[in-house]
Amino acid sequence: MILGILFSALTACTSGGNGNNLDATDATGTDATTDDATTDDVTTTDVTTTDTAEDVVVTPGALTMTHSGTDVPAGSSYSLPDFNPSQGAVAIYSEQKDRMALNNTGDSTLTLTSIVLADLGDVLPDEFQLCDTSSGVNQCIPYVLPGSLDAGAGTEFFIHFYPLRSDLREASLTVAYNDGTAKTYGATIRGYGRIGSDANPAFFFSSGTELSHKLWGGYTGSADEAPGALEADADGNLYFVHRMALSSDTATITRINADGTVGWSKQYSEFSTRETADDGGYMPPDSMDLEGGYLYVTGRGNNGALTTHVGVIMKLDIATGDAAWIKYWSPNTTRLQYTDARNLMAIDAESSMVFVTGHIADYDSGNQGLGVLAFDAATGNNLWSKLIVPQGVTGTAHRGHSIRSAGNGVLFVAGLDYSAGSLDGPYLAKLSGVDASGTNVVVDWAEAIGGEVTGSNFNSMDLDSNGDVFLSLGITGPSRHITFVKAKSSDGSMVGTTLGGATNSWSTSFVVRAVGTDIYGGARAGISGWDSQKGDALLAKFSAVDMSTTWSALYYTGTGPNEVCAHSVHGIAANGNNLYVMGQVYTGNSNYYRYYGLWYDDPMAPAAYEPTVNNTTSTTVLMDLAASGEVNSTTNGFMHAGALTTYDWQAAGVEWQDATAKNETTNGAATDGDLFISTITQP
Repeated sequence: MILGILFSALTACTSGGNGNNLDATDATGTDATTDDATTDDVTTTDVTTTDTAEDVVVTPGALTMTHSGTDVPAGSSYSLPDFNPSQGAVAIYSEQKDRMALNNTGDSTLTLTSIVLADLGDVLPDEFQLCDTSSGVNQCIPYVLPGSLDAGAGTEFFIHFYPLRSDLREASLTVAYNDGTAKTYGATIRGYGRIGSDANPAFFFSSGTELSHKLWGGYTGSADEAPGALEADADGNLYFVHRMALSSDTATITRINADGTVGWSKQYSEFSTRETADDGGYMPPDSMDLEGGYLYVTGRGNNGALTTHVGVIMKLDIATGDAAWIKYWSPNTTRLQYTDARNLMAIDAESSMVFVTGHIADYDSGNQGLGVLAFDAATGNNLWSKLIVPQGVTGTAHRGHSIRSAGNGVLFVAGLDYSAGSLDGPYLAKLSGVDASGTNVVVDWAEAIGGEVTGSNFNSMDLDSNGDVFLSLGITGPSRHITFVKAKSSDGSMVGTTLGGATNSWSTSFVVRAVGTDIYGGARAGISGWDSQKGDALLAKFSAVDMSTTWSALYYTGTGPNEVCAHSVHGIAANGNNLYVMGQVYTGNSNYYRYYGLWYDDPMAPAAYEPTVNNTTSTTVLMDLAASGEVNSTTNGFMHAGALTTYDWQAAGVEWQDATAKNETTNGAATDGDLFISTITQP
């Protein structure tokens, strides 16, 4: 399948050496290395290449083709490199150039009409090209066929091979000429691509087509945009929130219109929320929700002097980005101390109420846990505030990472139980009796997963149309795995799936979304033979019935020094057949040439995840936060230093562009982080 991306730009940036790159033959028959890093552009010409497959047509005549003096008979095949693919396949996103010659073996001048290199099968346009012999490393100057060849004369060119997937790649080469009669020389050109040792081969994503791959980011590496949450409306407009930089306390909220233009962008200073100390500086994937024509966003606001902070909840009109209301909340309205925790991390809205969770602590009373806050959707008034204390122990870092309303008075809260002991880890609770009064809320059940590394948590959650719960399991520590879990709404029993093979420090689950009865998960994967140095973005689709994997895909860019870059998925949204995927691309120390690659089928077989689920209902405490409520300058003198303002993103040096457009000549930078949004259509 040819993915819908501008592949001609794939070779417009240097590939660098990534493994067993093979050599190009120069004019003397010696080898010219191809793994030097250069910044020359690769270009193509419609005159000499085509992506339309053609049969090799041969009309015998005086024109022959040779490589290093060895004939390539008309109607035969030529294998790169040097007739001998057994020398080693060419690493994906690396180049191989073989010098070829067309020779006039006859006694009279030949008129050369055309030369065409046509891709065969699923070969992409830039995998085979015809280049002038003056082309340097990682450069392809289009070859221009001379109009004629005198008797005994020849013309030389490179066949440039740039594989984009594993296994056999083929193209047909056809030269039309005339010696008084129209004749044709033809041959099949073959090469083999590989990834690592090809123990985990790379084949194009077979369950969808990428329509676009866009970047949102600053001119330089000093602004490493950190992703947050993504939403899509029924008209195909997208909305995302992110931190301005990994260490920034300024966030932006942006609308991308369905036609791909920027609708509006808002900036909120002294505002941030981080998932954990282990999150890389990202905002939580569930920190924004779209409901009834409004965006609801939550986080933490500072007073500028960093002597105190409060929880922030805002409601924005999706048409303009203007605020309908912004509220500030604290667990204790009488003492605004920096030691109190008001780190709001997730929000969910229904027609009349808005629910928020996070890490809440009132050090005056000694209570801390997973917050459960309810607000009136129309006015933003705080209706009630409660605290879930897992196992009845007020641990120092209980966190609510996600909250979802199932309607009918049912609410799910997921996150981290940080109580000491074997049950420290991912935590999920079901509440019922939820209404505007908050007087009848009870814990139906609570579950904790044991056996994972301390600090591991459920970092994202969603509900399908049947009301069942789906969770992304974030694992901390040096050995991580990519895991997504289903919990039955009736009793909390769990099943799950682990992707990406063996554990490593780069494999991390980030987000889960339910679209009807389809479940999607996003992560970063460090798979052996792929980008185990920085990690590849992973996107997967599961069955809502048993969490079996429908498909799983990796976004891979190569592993050479000028092509390696980390990708991770943090947001997923859908509209019709279109799936929108948001994440971060982070270039390497030397890579500022290419910010993109291709989606490939995940080569690793999924494995069933059977968590050790412990029922902690009897020890879970749900309490009222009696001293909590709204804070502002009128009631208690709190002055938030930030404000929601229109963000002039262009003046600030931010670009919204195709990923293919950013490279070393267009504001690319080493150690640069940008947001990416990939639009994928599914059959």
